Amino acid sequence: FRETPCFNEDRIAPLMETYQFLLGLIARERLIRNKDYDQLMPLMEQMRRNPAWNPTLKDAAALCARSPSSLNRLIRMATGQSFKSFIIEHKLSRAESRLVRHPEKTIAEIAGEFGYSDPLYFSRIYKRYRGISPKAMRENTSNS
Repeated sequence: FRETPCFNEDRIAPLMETYQFLLGLIARERLIRNKDYDQLMPLMEQMRRNPAWNPTLKDAAALCARSPSSLNRLIRMATGQSFKSFIIEHKLSRAESRLVRHPEKTIAEIAGEFGYSDPLYFSRIYKRYRGISPKAMRENTSNS
């Protein structure tokens, strides 16, 4: 940029300062988000160990040593989702991975592993959140 005649150093300096300010702001925001996620780790770990667990907001809040409203606010700030959507998305992501890696298992078996006793309900929820049925997703993945 120093060799380009249309940009002298006097014009570039304020742009560089703005650029550095924005980078710092982005870095700080990520640190805040990471801290938020750290506070959700007890909940995430419990869901990892027990995928069929269907926590209530009250149970999850107790696990994270927060009030229900505080946990709800934290989840919304960290993920942009409600508590219910956060739990469903987490379960669906893990179930989706199992559907792909274990084609020998039925959708009903995998749904049961994640606390869905009714495979039709699981399929409805999956389609609502993913826009495609678990069966179609599995077929699309196996054809790729």
